[in-house]
Amino acid sequence: MYKAYILDFGCGEGRWLEENGGPGVIGIDLNPVFLKEARQKAKEGTELILCDGHRLPFKDKSFKMVNVWEVLHHMKIYRFAIKEIDRVLEGPLSLSESIDNDPVFRIARRITMNWRGIPIESLFRSFELIAEIEKYFKIDEIEYIGYLPFWHPFAQLGFRSKVITYLGRFYNILLRKFRIEKMLASCVQIQCHNNTNEASK
Repeated sequence: MYKAYILDFGCGEGRWLEENGGPGVIGIDLNPVFLKEARQKAKEGTELILCDGHRLPFKDKSFKMVNVWEVLHHMKIYRFAIKEIDRVLEGPLSLSESIDNDPVFRIARRITMNWRGIPIESLFRSFELIAEIEKYFKIDEIEYIGYLPFWHPFAQLGFRSKVITYLGRFYNILLRKFRIEKMLASCVQIQCHNNTNEASK
Protein backbone atom coordinates (compact mmCIF):
# COMPACT_ATOMS: atom_id res chain seq x y z
CA MET A 1 0.00 0.00 0.00
CA TYR A 2 2.77 2.44 0.96
CA LYS A 3 6.02 2.59 -0.97
CA ALA A 4 8.53 3.76 1.60
CA TYR A 5 11.88 2.86 3.11
CA ILE A 6 12.07 5.07 6.22
CA LEU A 7 9.52 5.67 8.97
CA ASP A 8 9.61 8.65 11.33
CA PHE A 9 7.56 7.25 14.20
CA GLY A 10 5.78 10.10 15.99
CA CYS A 11 7.10 12.81 13.70
CA GLY A 12 5.51 15.63 15.70
CA GLU A 13 6.09 19.03 14.14
CA GLY A 14 8.44 17.57 11.54
CA ARG A 15 11.85 18.64 12.84
CA TRP A 16 13.56 15.40 11.84
CA LEU A 17 11.80 15.45 8.47
CA GLU A 18 13.23 18.88 7.65
CA GLU A 19 16.61 17.27 6.98
CA ASN A 20 15.74 13.61 6.47
CA GLY A 21 12.38 13.67 4.70
CA GLY A 22 11.70 13.19 1.00
CA PRO A 23 10.49 10.46 -1.36
CA GLY A 24 10.39 7.08 0.35
CA VAL A 25 9.96 8.61 3.83
CA ILE A 26 6.77 8.43 5.90
CA GLY A 27 6.04 10.43 9.03
CA ILE A 28 3.25 9.36 11.37
CA ASP A 29 1.63 11.07 14.33
CA LEU A 30 -1.62 10.91 16.29
CA ASN A 31 -1.91 14.70 16.51
CA PRO A 32 -3.42 16.34 13.38
CA VAL A 33 -2.13 19.77 14.46
CA PHE A 34 1.45 18.46 14.50
CA LEU A 35 1.00 16.82 11.11
CA LYS A 36 -0.21 20.13 9.67
CA GLU A 37 2.96 21.81 10.91
CA ALA A 38 5.08 18.92 9.68
CA ARG A 39 3.69 19.40 6.16
CA GLN A 40 5.17 22.89 6.17
CA LYS A 41 8.62 21.72 7.29
CA ALA A 42 9.15 18.30 5.73
CA LYS A 43 11.12 17.95 2.51
CA GLU A 44 9.08 17.62 -0.66
CA GLY A 45 7.92 14.06 -1.30
CA THR A 46 7.53 13.13 2.36
CA GLU A 47 4.28 11.28 3.09
CA LEU A 48 2.48 12.09 6.34
CA ILE A 49 -0.13 9.82 7.91
CA LEU A 50 -2.44 10.27 10.89
CA CYS A 51 -2.40 7.04 12.89
CA ASP A 52 -1.92 5.45 16.31
CA GLY A 53 1.57 4.09 16.98
CA HIS A 54 0.13 1.23 19.03
CA ARG A 55 -1.24 -0.27 15.78
CA LEU A 56 0.56 0.68 12.60
CA PRO A 57 -1.24 0.47 9.21
CA PHE A 58 1.74 -1.13 7.45
CA LYS A 59 2.64 -4.61 6.31
CA ASP A 60 5.32 -6.64 8.04
CA LYS A 61 8.89 -5.56 7.25
CA SER A 62 7.77 -2.50 5.28
CA PHE A 63 10.68 -0.28 6.34
CA LYS A 64 14.46 -0.41 6.13
CA MET A 65 14.93 2.11 8.93
CA VAL A 66 12.81 3.63 11.73
CA ASN A 67 13.46 6.82 13.68
CA VAL A 68 11.84 7.39 17.10
CA TRP A 69 12.55 10.71 18.82
CA GLU A 70 11.06 11.39 22.27
CA VAL A 71 7.76 9.62 21.59
CA LEU A 72 7.37 6.52 23.77
CA HIS A 73 6.81 8.38 27.04
CA HIS A 74 3.73 9.96 25.45
CA MET A 75 2.19 6.51 24.83
CA LYS A 76 0.08 4.62 27.38
CA ILE A 77 1.52 1.19 26.54
CA TYR A 78 4.90 1.91 25.01
CA ARG A 79 5.89 -1.76 24.83
CA PHE A 80 3.12 -2.28 22.22
CA ALA A 81 4.77 0.41 20.10
CA ILE A 82 8.17 -1.31 20.33
CA LYS A 83 6.58 -4.58 19.23
CA GLU A 84 4.84 -2.86 16.30
CA ILE A 85 8.06 -1.17 15.22
CA ASP A 86 9.78 -4.54 15.17
CA ARG A 87 6.94 -5.96 13.06
CA VAL A 88 7.19 -3.30 10.33
CA LEU A 89 10.99 -2.94 10.41
CA GLU A 90 13.76 -4.91 8.77
CA GLY A 91 16.86 -2.95 9.58
CA PRO A 92 18.19 -0.38 12.07
CA LEU A 93 16.19 1.49 14.70
CA SER A 94 17.40 4.87 15.97
CA LEU A 95 15.72 5.80 19.24
CA SER A 96 16.04 8.73 21.62
CA GLU A 97 13.90 8.76 24.74
CA SER A 98 13.41 10.65 28.01
CA ILE A 99 14.07 8.48 31.06
CA ASP A 100 13.77 8.78 34.83
CA ASN A 101 17.32 7.93 35.94
CA ASP A 102 18.00 11.45 37.24
CA PRO A 103 16.09 11.95 40.56
CA VAL A 104 15.57 15.69 39.97
CA PHE A 105 14.25 15.16 36.45
CA ARG A 106 12.07 12.29 37.73
CA ILE A 107 10.41 14.55 40.33
CA ALA A 108 9.89 17.38 37.83
CA ARG A 109 8.19 15.07 35.34
CA ARG A 110 5.89 13.62 37.99
CA ILE A 111 4.84 17.09 39.09
CA THR A 112 4.01 18.29 35.58
CA MET A 113 3.08 14.98 33.87
CA ASN A 114 3.25 16.77 30.54
CA TRP A 115 5.82 18.10 28.12
CA ARG A 116 4.92 21.53 26.79
CA GLY A 117 1.22 20.68 26.87
CA ILE A 118 1.50 17.07 25.69
CA PRO A 119 0.58 14.51 28.39
CA ILE A 120 3.26 12.12 29.63
CA GLU A 121 1.62 8.69 29.69
CA SER A 122 4.57 6.43 30.60
CA LEU A 123 7.42 6.88 33.06
CA PHE A 124 10.37 4.49 33.01
CA ARG A 125 14.07 4.24 33.73
CA SER A 126 16.67 3.22 31.19
CA PHE A 127 16.91 -0.41 32.35
CA GLU A 128 13.14 -0.84 31.89
CA LEU A 129 13.20 0.60 28.38
CA ILE A 130 16.29 -1.40 27.40
CA ALA A 131 14.71 -4.62 28.67
CA GLU A 132 11.71 -4.07 26.37
CA ILE A 133 13.88 -3.21 23.39
CA GLU A 134 16.08 -6.27 23.86
CA LYS A 135 13.05 -8.53 23.42
CA TYR A 136 13.02 -7.60 19.73
CA PHE A 137 16.28 -5.85 18.87
CA LYS A 138 20.00 -6.29 19.24
CA ILE A 139 21.50 -3.12 20.70
CA ASP A 140 24.56 -1.73 18.95
CA GLU A 141 25.17 1.45 20.93
CA ILE A 142 23.80 3.26 23.99
CA GLU A 143 24.53 6.87 24.94
CA TYR A 144 23.31 8.47 28.16
CA ILE A 145 22.64 12.22 28.27
CA GLY A 146 21.97 14.38 31.33
CA TYR A 147 19.99 17.60 31.38
CA LEU A 148 20.90 20.40 33.74
CA PRO A 149 18.97 20.12 37.05
CA PHE A 150 17.30 23.53 36.51
CA TRP A 151 16.65 22.94 32.80
CA HIS A 152 13.14 21.43 32.97
CA PRO A 153 11.05 24.54 33.84
CA PHE A 154 12.79 26.64 31.18
CA ALA A 155 12.28 23.94 28.56
CA GLN A 156 8.59 23.65 29.47
CA LEU A 157 8.22 27.33 28.59
CA GLY A 158 10.07 26.87 25.31
CA PHE A 159 13.02 28.97 26.49
CA ARG A 160 16.23 28.35 24.57
CA SER A 161 19.64 29.88 25.12
CA LYS A 162 23.15 29.30 23.81
CA VAL A 163 24.41 29.70 27.37
CA ILE A 164 22.20 26.85 28.61
CA THR A 165 23.27 24.75 25.61
CA TYR A 166 26.96 25.21 26.42
CA LEU A 167 26.37 24.61 30.12
CA GLY A 168 24.53 21.42 29.20
CA ARG A 169 27.48 20.19 27.14
CA PHE A 170 29.88 20.93 30.00
CA TYR A 171 27.53 19.15 32.41
CA ASN A 172 27.63 16.01 30.26
CA ILE A 173 31.43 16.16 30.08
CA LEU A 174 31.52 16.19 33.89
CA LEU A 175 29.07 13.29 34.12
CA ARG A 176 31.23 11.20 31.77
CA LYS A 177 34.46 12.19 33.53
CA PHE A 178 33.13 11.00 36.89
CA ARG A 179 31.39 8.02 35.23
CA ILE A 180 27.95 8.88 36.56
CA GLU A 181 26.27 9.69 33.23
CA LYS A 182 24.01 6.62 33.49
CA MET A 183 22.99 7.40 37.06
CA LEU A 184 22.01 11.01 36.28
CA ALA A 185 20.77 10.50 32.73
CA SER A 186 17.58 12.23 31.61
CA CYS A 187 17.73 10.86 28.08
CA VAL A 188 19.05 7.75 26.41
CA GLN A 189 19.93 7.35 22.73
CA ILE A 190 19.90 3.78 21.44
CA GLN A 191 21.05 2.41 18.09
CA CYS A 192 19.89 -1.14 17.41
CA HIS A 193 18.62 -3.53 14.75
CA ASN A 194 16.20 -6.46 14.43
CA ASN A 195 17.44 -9.68 15.97
CA THR A 196 14.90 -11.81 14.07
CA ASN A 197 17.38 -13.15 11.56
CA GLU A 198 19.94 -14.04 14.20
CA ALA A 199 17.33 -15.71 16.39
CA SER A 200 16.21 -17.93 13.52
CA LYS A 201 19.69 -19.32 12.87
